Amino acid sequence: MRASAWGREAFLERKDCTAGLADWYSCREVTIKQRFKLRALKDIIEEFQAVDDETRLEFLLEFAALLPPLPRIYHPLRDAGLNMVEECQSPVFLMINVHDGLVRIHADVPAEAPAARSFTSILLQAFDGKPATAVLEAPADILQSLRLVGLVGMQRTRGLTAIYERLRREVIRRMGS
Repeated sequence: MRASAWGREAFLERKDCTAGLADWYSCREVTIKQRFKLRALKDIIEEFQAVDDETRLEFLLEFAALLPPLPRIYHPLRDAGLNMVEECQSPVFLMINVHDGLVRIHADVPAEAPAARSFTSILLQAFDGKPATAVLEAPADILQSLRLVGLVGMQRTRGLTAIYERLRREVIRRMGS
């Protein structure tokens, strides 16, 4: 599917959303959720690998809308600067827990950092609520697998890699405790 198929004109022609033009953005979020929500990492990777660079970037940015708000219980930690991914230029709060073998991810990334927000959302979609082994069995070079290396620039690649490495380290650490 071409990226332009997700544009406003295509939306207005779709039969699954009957909202008017004013509701386009909220309906677009629902459509994106229908497309990507609760997908296995391998499915997300296949989707990213099947499209051209322009569409891949659009897919990446669409994930930003799927990052849920940070639960209030974690606001004091975020506001105190705890659980931040220090290697990332953007302020990325990442809280990872493993309970009964399942990974729980809570994150907060500002909208002004769309690449970090989108990638964090991909990780949340792929691993939240899944067995910890899913994180450990995932490709170590996830950015390469998603074909994002070279598309988002060197600095962002380092930041996104740091987010993923933090997730993996925390899962390993919490599995041992």
